[in-house]
Amino acid sequence: MGQPSFHAIQVAASKMCGCNSSWGKISGITAAALHAGIPQVVCPFMLDQFYWAERMFWLGVAPEPLKRTHLLPDTSDNVSIHEAATVLSRAINNALSPKVKTCAVEIADRMSLENGVLEAVKKLKEELSCPR
Repeated sequence: MGQPSFHAIQVAASKMCGCNSSWGKISGITAAALHAGIPQVVCPFMLDQFYWAERMFWLGVAPEPLKRTHLLPDTSDNVSIHEAATVLSRAINNALSPKVKTCAVEIADRMSLENGVLEAVKKLKEELSCPR
């Protein structure tokens, strides 16, 4: 039997644990988790995903980002698969700690007070010197 896909791991972690696992694409799943106030486990694969994975860690809503090799080992032997499962389990346990959960809720509360579209329009008008 082959290894489970990253998507299968993501769905299982989200449903079983009450935390989000993603590769750190801020425009979608990561932003939704921030708005929902749930902790995250992030495994970036490329480009800006590394920045956003670190940012979630800095904000305190996620443990240190996982490396791709943590979840997708080069070999499919039982030892490698067990090590990958252990790394993921530790990350999920860290994400579900009271400290990380509290940070996630606090960030969501602050975000709920913002009106991002209104602020963006104000800034654009200021930059373009448009009348209000």
